[in-house]
Amino acid sequence: MSSTVVMSCEEFQDLAALLALDVLEADQRPQVAGHVATCPACSGVMADLVVATGALAYAAPARSPRADLKDRLMAGLETREQAETQQPVRKAEILPLPRLVFVAQKQMVWTAAAVVLATGLLLTSTGLYREHQELGMYRIQQAALADQIGSMMNEEQAARRDAEMLAGTDVRMVAMQTQPMAKSAEAWVYWSPTRHAWLATFKGLPDAGPNKTYQLWAVTPGKKVSMGTFVTDKQGVARVRGSLPQDGKPVAAAVTLEPAGGMPGPTGPMVMVGPIKAL
Repeated sequence: MSSTVVMSCEEFQDLAALLALDVLEADQRPQVAGHVATCPACSGVMADLVVATGALAYAAPARSPRADLKDRLMAGLETREQAETQQPVRKAEILPLPRLVFVAQKQMVWTAAAVVLATGLLLTSTGLYREHQELGMYRIQQAALADQIGSMMNEEQAARRDAEMLAGTDVRMVAMQTQPMAKSAEAWVYWSPTRHAWLATFKGLPDAGPNKTYQLWAVTPGKKVSMGTFVTDKQGVARVRGSLPQDGKPVAAAVTLEPAGGMPGPTGPMVMVGPIKAL
């Protein structure tokens, strides 16, 4: 009459790593497989071990051996061979076959367990590294969003100031007359003598080109005063704000094309010009 040997969970844990690595003795496989089929807890452990051992081939990064590796190995082998020839031969310890199998099996169990543990630690550290990367990207996106919100708030405040200035009764407007190089452009400059402020808007202005910039001028009877430089976006749109000089009364506004950074006086070609008139 045959009897079935029931395996405990403790015995299974000693052999599970060997089964996952496919090095378990053939006569022990049915007992381990039978225990896995009847124990849900050990079945889950077995599944985790199979996944971990399957990832071993992808865990270690590819590395090229050092150029002197072969020479070092050969030198080490020669040194070991010389040492062994000089030492007396010790009588080998002969273990009984059952004990020899048990010792070898235990060594394989601990080696397999160490390999699986190392793989688990590697996968865990890889997951933590990815989480750290994701956290860094989230912080970068958060900072970019904060900058965008700050820029929108600044634009909103500037738009409110522009509306207050344009609502003033003292505002004068310059309808700019374009020259051939910007014949399809449109531009207006609004002046507020009371606030000493100005607002210029441009539309359809061509790109200034490399190392070039547009420069706005307030033309007075005695001189031309720089009101700042500007560039346009891809649609040729620009909106420029600034302060009027308090000395003299501007009678016209003009835009010239100047070297990057601007000039103290107009040197480049005239892009547009217009007289100041009342709204």
